[in-house]
Amino acid sequence: MIPMRDWMALHPYDKYDEIDLEYLNVAKVIANKVARSEVGESMKHGFIKSVAVLSTAYLEDVVSGLGIWAAFRSLHKKKYGRLLPFFEVDKENYSEDKINKVDLQVLLWMGIMEEDGTFDDAILNPEDERVCVLTDLIYSVLEEVGEGVSKNSRAYQFYRTESFYRDFDLFKALYQVFIQTTYLFFGKADLYADFAQIICKESNPSDNKIEQIIHHMAKGVISFRFPIGPFSEYAKVYLAEMISDMPLLRKRVEELDYRPTNYYKYCGKLTGSHILKSLEGEDSFAVSKSLFSMISPEFTNGILCTDLVFFNNRWYSNSFMCEMEEDAADNVMSKIKQKSAESKEKIQLQEQFLKANNNSPIAFVKDRVALDVLLEKAFGKKHDIEIDENIESDVEIVVFVGAENTIVVAPDLAVYIKHPDNPYYSKEDAEDSGIGVVFNYDDCDDELCHYLVQNKLLPDVMFDTTGDSERAKTLVQQNMDFIACFSRGDGYYTATYKSANS
Repeated sequence: MIPMRDWMALHPYDKYDEIDLEYLNVAKVIANKVARSEVGESMKHGFIKSVAVLSTAYLEDVVSGLGIWAAFRSLHKKKYGRLLPFFEVDKENYSEDKINKVDLQVLLWMGIMEEDGTFDDAILNPEDERVCVLTDLIYSVLEEVGEGVSKNSRAYQFYRTESFYRDFDLFKALYQVFIQTTYLFFGKADLYADFAQIICKESNPSDNKIEQIIHHMAKGVISFRFPIGPFSEYAKVYLAEMISDMPLLRKRVEELDYRPTNYYKYCGKLTGSHILKSLEGEDSFAVSKSLFSMISPEFTNGILCTDLVFFNNRWYSNSFMCEMEEDAADNVMSKIKQKSAESKEKIQLQEQFLKANNNSPIAFVKDRVALDVLLEKAFGKKHDIEIDENIESDVEIVVFVGAENTIVVAPDLAVYIKHPDNPYYSKEDAEDSGIGVVFNYDDCDDELCHYLVQNKLLPDVMFDTTGDSERAKTLVQQNMDFIACFSRGDGYYTATYKSANS
């Protein structure tokens, strides 16, 4: 049994109609077919429902021209030169405006990897027999009904409504709806779960989720800063690509810019705006008056704390503005100076490490004693680099300094990394369990992982397989950056950003 609320959770409106009933029935057929199958026996009932709704959302997307999967495909091609991860697309048999089995296989792999404990394997090969069987089962249903289901014009038109892209509060609400309801984000939208519960509990039913969000949070914070989805990109990247058939609206989304919560010197009024100057640089911002009504009239010269969004050719405050009293302002200035000094110290750390390590940001040492020797050589006997006391004395250790100039000390990773300076590399270990370095941030720091991926230092990492081992290796080697983006999320994106700007 799949309740209508599970289907409506993937839509920007709450009141369902006959088209939603039509698609819900498709999801129920899929769920029943999977549940009765051999592969379904190893799947939890909740996940069978989830995968049925996910697959049906893909069908609705393609039939209605919503542009969600088209955005995924387009972004993948921009980043990696191919339409899809893992699989080469047969252009003669692949149609971008129709459902395709290979699309479904990629989508189901992502859905399975998002659902802990779906199968026994923690990291599943996208060509695993169970994935292939599940794809065949579901595709047979989609193919049968695909030509007959209706287009969902209401969902299509929602994100192409021009008025949503004129007013900042309306756009904030639309942005939140997009993050909450887009099937491509599945488990990646956990950051917004609490807000979704508030909406469900406190709002009266409304046909338009925009109205609910405007009612509760029009003047509150909508997060523009967290990367999301399979590419760990900001939501605006997917949204702009999704509405590529609306050039003006797309341009407004692409031009969206964000400044995280920070401290600003208030410099007075300008026609229609207030001027804020960053305390950490020379940047000044002419900010819309929309939230300045909350500032006390006597506040004419001081420090404000807020975050800023550039939308439709204007800067807006995205959250409540906090006025700083004189004592607090002095404290802020002191902390900013301290932060600047710490940044300079970190840069010095990086320079010291590179000098001690033949200008390389990565080193390999045989044990804890050798680690102490390296750190003393780089930073002196009285260094304050924190080392995990639980690191065993006889384990090989990787030491890495990244773009943020922090020192990463990683035991048990050297066997997976093929580097000219690493005598501890083991091809057998890399093939057997090295995939965890790419997938799991607990095994490997995000920035270190990014360095290893970009410098091709994991050449023998592969998926588990009972078949063609070379194919299993190729699947990882050709898609390693995508796998890391998908599995690690915003941490890997941040590492990518740091690397690009270092």
